[in-house]
Amino acid sequence: MSSYYRGAHAVILVYDVTNRNSFNHVENVWLEQVDLYCNRGAEHCVLMLLGNKTDLVAGEKAGSRAVPVEEGMALAQRKGMIFAECSPKSNTGLNEAMLALADRLLTMYAQVDPQATGAVHLADYSAEADTVTQGCSC
Repeated sequence: MSSYYRGAHAVILVYDVTNRNSFNHVENVWLEQVDLYCNRGAEHCVLMLLGNKTDLVAGEKAGSRAVPVEEGMALAQRKGMIFAECSPKSNTGLNEAMLALADRLLTMYAQVDPQATGAVHLADYSAEADTVTQGCSC
């Protein structure tokens, strides 16, 4: 199991917004795994909590949501994680989530070594111009 985490700079913990157990496992299982197996611990790794399948709770299906947005945000805040919700199926929220993750990584590593060679620069990127390919899953 530890080889999955070795050298990771970021970990995305995904739960299903319609499944309470998947959310509970994030705190009770997956965060413990990250703390145990990430090199130097989770404090040196960017963590993202990502609620998935928001297309299943949109509009008239809103009653099928098992995990309120506020609860996901509260857990993310307590654990110092980025929080986002998405639906790859309906192409909502995933681009913004990945940009937030990339921004946090770039900010973190710029603080570690601001003179690092081979720096990555993101400029004039438009999330609206990006498209999700068929078969994408999260």
